[in-house]
Amino acid sequence: MCDKKDWVLDCLAPTRGQLAEGFYNAGVMLADDRSGIIPESSRMQLIYNATEADFDAYVALLKASGANVYLERNLGNDKFLAFAQNGKYYHVSFLAKRGEIRVIEEVETTSLAEFGYDKKGDKKTVFYQYALYYDPENNVTDTTVNCGMLYVIKLSDNSLFMVDGGHIRQCSDEMMEGLWKFLLRITDTPEDGAIRIAGWYFTHAHDDHTDGCTKLLNHHHDRIALERVLFNFPYCGYMGGYSTSIYGAFEAIAKYYPQVKVLKLHTGQEFTLADMKVEVFYAHEDLAERKDLDRVHFGDSNCMSSILKLTIDGKTIMMLGDTNVETEDMLKKYGDGSLWEADMVQVAHHCFNYLDTVYEWIHAPVAVVPNSHYGANRWDNIGKLAGVLKWVKDDQVYYEGSATYGFVATEKGFKQVETYPLIGGSYDFSGF
Repeated sequence: MCDKKDWVLDCLAPTRGQLAEGFYNAGVMLADDRSGIIPESSRMQLIYNATEADFDAYVALLKASGANVYLERNLGNDKFLAFAQNGKYYHVSFLAKRGEIRVIEEVETTSLAEFGYDKKGDKKTVFYQYALYYDPENNVTDTTVNCGMLYVIKLSDNSLFMVDGGHIRQCSDEMMEGLWKFLLRITDTPEDGAIRIAGWYFTHAHDDHTDGCTKLLNHHHDRIALERVLFNFPYCGYMGGYSTSIYGAFEAIAKYYPQVKVLKLHTGQEFTLADMKVEVFYAHEDLAERKDLDRVHFGDSNCMSSILKLTIDGKTIMMLGDTNVETEDMLKKYGDGSLWEADMVQVAHHCFNYLDTVYEWIHAPVAVVPNSHYGANRWDNIGKLAGVLKWVKDDQVYYEGSATYGFVATEKGFKQVETYPLIGGSYDFSGF
């Protein structure tokens, strides 16, 4: 039985199963938690030796108490629930292979019921891998990097869904002006007009994935309507490798868009933005273990990357961020590979990792690579890319360092239909 005196969350506690000691700090949204655990921190408690019947009994208890349930979903053999109670939001999961119930309490987040929308437009949705400049020798210098990632999705209602942003050393003033003109062009917005960003998704808290957002907002916030921000970063005190420049993005978003909707991503969530369905397949707290619950159980901070499956016109894209082998090891033990099949895959971590099992699960015929052709095919990376190329059809692998590529969904899968040249080179020290 759960000992309720050790239950620290403000919702009802499950009455069955055993409560693990302590809680996991799942991090904040736009607050600054560098000083330690703060009131905005999300917390997770874990109940083990639990069954599906125990989870169902907990759901019944919550409903009987008047909790506002707004998500009930199965993903394979796992079950998920989201509800509001006592002015806070909660995400509950039953993980069948682990025999665990996990309850996450949110303070800063927006409820899923209020976050998404399904007002479709009449335009064709286009997925763009935006071109970034990578060091020609796959090095990291004062003016170049060998990493970075930026994707742009133009939704059917002519709004944009942004993914990450690239490193500051890929964001010269020339590049930023080129990106701004590109956003205006694909949305048919006049030079003096404004664009609407329905959502900005950050895979993880590394500067090569966030810096471009900070600079773009600093330069053009008065002509950008940013409506939503979505990510899930753990408490920064749990690990090294947490890029502090992410706080610059937090500050810019909070300053320019105080009413922005924020969502902490958790496995099992599902929502829609215009015509695009978004499903969360992995978040960093999935790696937490009931023993030593108050720390992260991975050594590579890239494993904080959330993983999304995006569905556009019936075709799917798996966005892996920079996830690494520790994520894959957990998924091999607890995951369901049959759920991961997709029509396109974003190659993880700039092709720096072996993730053959995950790529086999996805077996996508189209791959987008956030690296240059040279960097991904170098002697030290080509073996890692092989796990992706095994499934790619007709050489449909596209490198972010080569050009900006636009894709649309067809009956046969994703088709590359637009190409734009790379704009910008090595960094000009222009700042944010």
